[in-house]
Amino acid sequence: MTRTLILLTPLTGEALDRLMCPFRGHARIEVVATSEDLRRVEPDAATSLISFGSGVIVPAALLERLKRPAYNMHPASPEFPGRDPHHHAIYRGASSYGATLHIMMAKVDEGPIVAVERFPISTQATPADLLCLANEAGMRLIEQIGARLLATEPLPPLAGVTWGSVKTSRADFTASAHIPSLLSARPRWRTVTALSTVALTTT
Repeated sequence: MTRTLILLTPLTGEALDRLMCPFRGHARIEVVATSEDLRRVEPDAATSLISFGSGVIVPAALLERLKRPAYNMHPASPEFPGRDPHHHAIYRGASSYGATLHIMMAKVDEGPIVAVERFPISTQATPADLLCLANEAGMRLIEQIGARLLATEPLPPLAGVTWGSVKTSRADFTASAHIPSLLSARPRWRTVTALSTVALTTT
């Protein structure tokens, strides 16, 4: 039976080639980018799944059909589960950030954490900076661990490393675009920086 890797990612070109490199020679790689692509996947006992940089939620039914562990690279450190973590990290004044590799479960960002890479946050960093750095950190983790992610048994969870208690959603980010409600909790400059990719209202 041929070992197959389903790689769920929006990456293309050189970035995709770099992501695929650790798995070449170890598995047949099938790249999917959309929910529609994912619905066409027919896994067998030798199929693995890795999600990198994708906002597509893998259906619980597909996860149940996989005989090998599925992994997700979350572009944030464990204390920032959920959507738009790079914006929330800036808003909360975090001093460090990173990338988190975890086993994929039916609920988003709840699976056991198997690897983390962290880096300090510059006082001048924007959300876009954090996202870029987190994706690079995630790529390094994939390169370090490589074909071990294709094994039948999951990687062991990191001792003492758990998800943060606040899991953010897109609704949280949209609601935070109303600046005056935030000014009492954070300086205006931090709020504006954290929300730098949305249209801001001042009423």
